[in-house]
Amino acid sequence: MPKTHPELAAVVETLVEHGATYVAANTWSLVDEPAQLYYHLPAGVPDSQKEALATYLDEEVGHRPYERQVGTIRIGGQATPARVHFVHRNGLHLYRRIPVYIAEGMAGLDPVEIDDGVDNAREVVATEPDIPPRPNETVPLELVVERLADAGAVSVEMYHEPLVVGETAVDLRIPMVPAKGAPIVGPIDAVEVGDETYPLYTTLTMDGPYGSTPDWTALYVDDSVRGLNPISVKGGCEAGRDVIERAKEVDTVRELTRSQES
Repeated sequence: MPKTHPELAAVVETLVEHGATYVAANTWSLVDEPAQLYYHLPAGVPDSQKEALATYLDEEVGHRPYERQVGTIRIGGQATPARVHFVHRNGLHLYRRIPVYIAEGMAGLDPVEIDDGVDNAREVVATEPDIPPRPNETVPLELVVERLADAGAVSVEMYHEPLVVGETAVDLRIPMVPAKGAPIVGPIDAVEVGDETYPLYTTLTMDGPYGSTPDWTALYVDDSVRGLNPISVKGGCEAGRDVIERAKEVDTVRELTRSQES
């Protein structure tokens, strides 16, 4: 562990100097340690910068995930156990997080200067506000899709494999700005489909949409999408319910695909 723990501002400045466009902290973790800090490096950052940053986090912060070792960062003068994680584009949101640095032009996010973000984190550490636990809601599937569509999702696509392999679950791919989608799906653990309840898994992505394919069923496609036929929330969810029912009668994804073709 380093002899002198770096201040949060110095850590964030180093992340930004090495190309980070997003730095945020899990709000709950600033009260219930270790603090969880997330950063994003966009495509095009040279490998040399990534390697230099990894060396800094290893040697100065002391966070060595490969050794399961937690690092330490000083926040508001307090030495705070901390982990620093890289996140991909689908993790660029502020659901149950506070922004520490947000660059200009980040989709769905307002810019935040380092000084302001560090002050926000220090205030949470100093005041230890009462932060409620993450909700674990169960919501009708159609309502989830409707909320996503209203928030700007261009499609919502359900993966077939989790309906057949292992514990039955609803797994959705959602092409939309993650910052807009995370507050919708973040509190939800399960969805209701008819009289049944299924665990819900989601992937917010900037890729796609792809619509219905042999392995996916589109529960919604916005009418602005070129090359795909629009699908209403009601019509798509009816098709989704049909797929879920047919999945109960088969043992493999291939059988489910064949049943759709017949």
